[in-house]
Amino acid sequence: MELNLDCFRDYPLLHTKRLLLRRFAETDAPALFQLRSQPRVNTFIHRPPMSSGLEAEKVIQEVNLAWEQRLSLSFACCLRESGEFIGSCGFRTIDQANRRAEIGGELHPLFWGQGLPLEAVRAVLQLGFEQINLHSIEARIMPANRGARWILEKLGFVQEGYYRDYIYLGESFGALAVCTKLNPHHSTFVSSP
Repeated sequence: MELNLDCFRDYPLLHTKRLLLRRFAETDAPALFQLRSQPRVNTFIHRPPMSSGLEAEKVIQEVNLAWEQRLSLSFACCLRESGEFIGSCGFRTIDQANRRAEIGGELHPLFWGQGLPLEAVRAVLQLGFEQINLHSIEARIMPANRGARWILEKLGFVQEGYYRDYIYLGESFGALAVCTKLNPHHSTFVSSP
């Protein structure tokens, strides 16, 4: 089966019980800057905190350009009732040849502990497997990120790799775990050696 690339014709709009996942808009720049300038948000993401609103504008332009080039599909996560931007979730990369994508996201600390990331990731997985027809979705996380690990395990991801000293964190190196979930609607292919 081929990938269904309709999501690159019209940007998908996803709804969960409490969230709306939509395309990033230029007007999201101040909220994105406020989110990514907080050191707590970047604790388990290999990047420095944002230092200016111009960086947020550039990220939004890059995210939308990557979608136009069929390289990724990232969503602004907003509260369904108010429309308030609270984070992001989506496919950071899409490997069309291998029908594989990497999922990732972030959430404003004011909304931690409410189960919202589980809702967002579940909706993005459903899009990836049921509509785009991906064969597998992976997540790369720092092993100490217990929240992300809990979400992945709850959704059926399995750790397939562990890289020691994989990420340079400025003063030391950190490990990275790779977790994968296969499309439950596909049969598993066995490759010959």
